[in-house]
Amino acid sequence: MYSSVGGLVDSFRKERPVNSQLSAHQLSTCESPTITEAMEFYFSGQGSDRSEEFFRAVRRAVSYLVESVGDRLITDYSRKDANQFRDFLLEVRQVTPASARRIISSVRAVISFTSREQDLPPNTAFSSVHFAEPKKGRKEREPIPTDVLTKLQKECFDIGDQPRLLLGLLSDSGMRLSEALGLSVDDIKLDDPTPHIVVREHPWRRLKTDGSERVIPLVGSSKRAAEILVREATDQVLFNKYCNRIEVKSNSASAALNKWLKPRVPTNCVVHSFRHSFRDRLRAVSCPTDVVDELGGWAIGTVGQKYGQGYQLEVKADWMLQMVKNCP
Repeated sequence: MYSSVGGLVDSFRKERPVNSQLSAHQLSTCESPTITEAMEFYFSGQGSDRSEEFFRAVRRAVSYLVESVGDRLITDYSRKDANQFRDFLLEVRQVTPASARRIISSVRAVISFTSREQDLPPNTAFSSVHFAEPKKGRKEREPIPTDVLTKLQKECFDIGDQPRLLLGLLSDSGMRLSEALGLSVDDIKLDDPTPHIVVREHPWRRLKTDGSERVIPLVGSSKRAAEILVREATDQVLFNKYCNRIEVKSNSASAALNKWLKPRVPTNCVVHSFRHSFRDRLRAVSCPTDVVDELGGWAIGTVGQKYGQGYQLEVKADWMLQMVKNCP
């Protein structure tokens, strides 16, 4: 690891002596780092106070690029390379289009930052990479039908291990998987007159948006799961199988839970489908949209929703209790 950003830049420039007879374009190309060198430069300049997941995601993105088209100078990548990279992600790595876009975005950030900070010619090869439009009517994730949800909740408590209790907690709370995995025992307020979960940032887990920080009443299976998890907790974190107070292993948890769910749920249903079901179930009891958005940590839709302090916990709990009663 280089001690400074300047040291890193000097190192790759010293390794490539510059011929004074080269043209301006050739000169800038010779002084360009490779993508793996640029990645370390990017970490030196942008890595302060970042989670391990940030470093892991960028390393993964760069490793995929190197595997697909090679470890080249960042000025040398072309649109053809970017399209080849996209196809590699979709066809070889078989990631979703959304994941492929995020991976390409990480590569673009590395190249843009390095090019800007080192006065290199901008390279827009990875900007606005084209993805074919999905087929009309196709849904990536479906909500879980209420009858299936009820069976899942029962089976989760029959098994009673940490992964199944995690699903139980998700099923009636509307939390994102990463939000639940990053919970500490102190985030569960069972002794409050209205038992609830406090979703907030921790050193080991950032939240997706500002609106993600919220308070969620505990009802139904989520309350039952929370009671068991707190009672059996042996660590500060609630899910020590997937969180070690340094990082949250969301990918591992998602893969394991989706594998277990697959034979038990309809096609296109995954862990994230609990959030889709949560919104549908609240809609079924005529819960106001802004209450639903508060509970799920979804983006605020109108300027008016930003005014005031939001709904009281008891009001939100009443709507959630109606939701649970509507799906016994």
